[in-house]
Amino acid sequence: MKKTPMKELIEKFRELQQMSQDNAGFLFSMWLTECEESLLEKEKEMMCQFAFDYSDELYNNGEVPPVKEYYNETFNTKEK
Repeated sequence: MKKTPMKELIEKFRELQQMSQDNAGFLFSMWLTECEESLLEKEKEMMCQFAFDYSDELYNNGEVPPVKEYYNETFNTKEK
């Protein structure tokens, strides 16, 4: 099964938690893991909505930009 980048990041921070020697580092990595887990759910919702919007555009308009272009427009991945 594929993993999203967010899921991979969560796993990396869990590894960091296990290696952490000091209490502050452990608490910080726990906090980051909790934040990431909530963001993972948000990422899932956004990707599902993206898929729905893209397929809806395709169905209703017939002409839609390639998926990568539509993704870049939707999520504004380029810094201005």
